Amino acid sequence: MQRLQNQLLNQQMSFLPEPKYQLRYPVKGTMAAKALRLLLTGAKVTHPTFEAATGSWRLAAHVYILKKLGWPVMKELQPIPHRLDEGRRRNHDLYYLPADCIEMIQKPVY
Repeated sequence: MQRLQNQLLNQQMSFLPEPKYQLRYPVKGTMAAKALRLLLTGAKVTHPTFEAATGSWRLAAHVYILKKLGWPVMKELQPIPHRLDEGRRRNHDLYYLPADCIEMIQKPVY
């Protein structure tokens, strides 16, 4: 009982709700920062669109970094026709941020 009381006394109380996301920003000017900038527009980003915007084809690696920083990057598969064989299909990953995350970032803090 004494141990529990000591633990409670040593904890700082907060009257604010815990934030839904614990986000940290990537280093400015990095490809992860550029990927985040695209995702914060609300767009669903694929490898080809990321390559066209940045010159880098390593979107998945930068998404991995963003996830490690706490960003809730979501992924969907988009089937597209194979460029060499019309009967086959291949998948592109579509990466995006949930709308509530984007809304939270855009909301001013007073």
